[in-house]
Amino acid sequence: MQFVEGGEHRQDSVAAALAQTAAGPDDIVLVHDAVRPFVTPDIIAHVIEATQKHGAAIAGWPAVDTVKQVERTAEGALIKATLPRAGIVMAQTRKGFATPS
Repeated sequence: MQFVEGGEHRQDSVAAALAQTAAGPDDIVLVHDAVRPFVTPDIIAHVIEATQKHGAAIAGWPAVDTVKQVERTAEGALIKATLPRAGIVMAQTRKGFATPS
């Protein structure tokens, strides 16, 4: 195991880690953040399986909150639409991707 100092933003941290990784052309890279430390083996397995199938994947859960599309104004926000929950997932940083060949 190797630790790499993170960056100012998540993408900087991932880039720093990838720069120190000797991944082969058939490897899968998994990214996970410390904010959600209780990842399960099942979630990891599902992300790996989906990455093998599609080249990249994220873990996501169905949205349970009502999600509104708004137009921002100087006074606040005007509701434009309610997005159907069936088409919304809450994405997590648990993600995987195939390394470039």
